[in-house]
Amino acid sequence: MYRNFEYDIFRVIRPLHSSVKRDKKGMPIMSKIVINDIEDFSFTTLSNTKSVSNKDKTIVLMFEYDRNLNRIWNDPTKYIPKFAEFKAVCTPDFSVYGEMDYFTICNNIYMGRWLGCYYQSQGINVIPTISWCYEDTYDICFSGIEKGGVVAVSTIGTRGKERTFLKGFDEMKRRLQPSLIIVKGHLINGMTGNIKVFLKWKGTEFVVNYDIDTATNNVKNPKIIEYGKDLVLYAPVRRGYKFNGWVLVTVDNNGKEVEKAITKKTVDGEEVYVVPAVKDEIKVR
Repeated sequence: MYRNFEYDIFRVIRPLHSSVKRDKKGMPIMSKIVINDIEDFSFTTLSNTKSVSNKDKTIVLMFEYDRNLNRIWNDPTKYIPKFAEFKAVCTPDFSVYGEMDYFTICNNIYMGRWLGCYYQSQGINVIPTISWCYEDTYDICFSGIEKGGVVAVSTIGTRGKERTFLKGFDEMKRRLQPSLIIVKGHLINGMTGNIKVFLKWKGTEFVVNYDIDTATNNVKNPKIIEYGKDLVLYAPVRRGYKFNGWVLVTVDNNGKEVEKAITKKTVDGEEVYVVPAVKDEIKVR
């Protein structure tokens, strides 16, 4: 009973080992980790750790929904034995969006840095996950990390925001001088540095964005699509209109939308539109 009370106090106060340094604003600073033989290791996600056999040769990425990541924040000691089995784990990628108020962003960055420092104090190799929004978030988003180590970033969800992403990416490199950048997702034109791309893994899902105005979407059309799977689309319905087909919407390097007609096929006697092997967030109209 007393131990539970003591742990509750720990989760409120959030103490860290005395060896953990802090910056001028009190942000705990993660020690750098250097991995020279990155090609010898594989990657997995937090949700797929149970299926990994060679854990000592695997790095865990944590680009997940906040509801999953909050479980780690709410009970950090529970995950020590689990994370200790792996070569390294990345810090949780708590959401950072431009629509958030500044103090919410500060809190989410702090949670990631605190967990990183806490697990490092337990002898676990921890790689900082870096995310950012606009220029006014750089100071907080790039704080709490020792220069010269490995970092992890994601390009998922940057479609149409490539310029903003690249500006922050370049600033991150200038400030943190990473020895290696692990990237979840595709490379955006303009990304440079010592980069290791991690894109393919079991269970990765992307959002399908539908731009259909006042039409009613077909209930068969999926809201998410698994990496590498074909996206099969059915015709929506709009009273008084004839459907002429789906188009795939992409964004060029200048931020301009480009439309490309999606191939129509007949499957089981029904007309469908197929986008083969989806590998990123997608938008159709």
